[in-house]
Amino acid sequence: MRSNKGYVLIIVLLILAVTTSAVIHFAGTVYGYVNTANNFNESERMSLLLKSAYLLTAEKALGLSSQLSLNNQREISLEEKIEDTTVGLLLRDNNSRVNVNSLVFRNGLVNETGYNIFKRLLRELRIDEVYADRLVDYIDRDKIPRVPDGESNAKNHFLFSISELSYIFPDDILKMVMPYVTVYGDGIINANTADVPLLKALHPDMTAALAERLKEVREGKPFERMGDLLKVPGMEKIGIDISDVIKVKSNSFSVEIKAERNDLVETAEAAFDLSGGRAVLKYWRER
Repeated sequence: MRSNKGYVLIIVLLILAVTTSAVIHFAGTVYGYVNTANNFNESERMSLLLKSAYLLTAEKALGLSSQLSLNNQREISLEEKIEDTTVGLLLRDNNSRVNVNSLVFRNGLVNETGYNIFKRLLRELRIDEVYADRLVDYIDRDKIPRVPDGESNAKNHFLFSISELSYIFPDDILKMVMPYVTVYGDGIINANTADVPLLKALHPDMTAALAERLKEVREGKPFERMGDLLKVPGMEKIGIDISDVIKVKSNSFSVEIKAERNDLVETAEAAFDLSGGRAVLKYWRER
């Protein structure tokens, strides 16, 4: 990547792409689809808008991801008016969060590294660490509870949607933990986008001061490679210890889309992966 291109956040450019071309490309493309569907009812029309908004978002993400680094922005919202319909987007960087599915390996065994990171995160948020065990009980394949009633109503499989966390966390706890968790992505944390509590949770020797220092450094210049982390004072050993759970670029994103027209509201949630050089849809749900 050429240095004169700068280190601009892909999500910010997504917003620029959508805001600048949303009025032209977005409106033209999306509404062009709708104009060819005059016989559709209003619900089908809104559904088409949702799908088209996702396709444009994924297309822009793919086009920009190979050129740019990320910095410290994790979530961006946008609202655009397209004719008589309001379309809203909420785009999230999944690699800035803990993928709770990563607490359990594919073979059903507990991933002790991911489990301990999540326990430290809960501690940082002043949440009872027992929820880490409840989460493992819910996901792992065995019927042996780690905590009382841990296997009661357990899924014993990975979570498909972030909404499933409501089966594990009560509403007040869920609100506290939601900014730091996801069910999508490879489970590797982006050091350029993770917030301070998660950075601190990555290693038992990571202090609040060191986590804040990482944030300050990346705000000046995002980490371009893993070696850049080791140059931050205090990260010489920690950076090596956590090298298998962190990276400096994101490849997993999720987007919430909402279309409103008069009294009709349609929403969709999508997750997509860019690691294979193309946007691969991992989850789609319309409501």
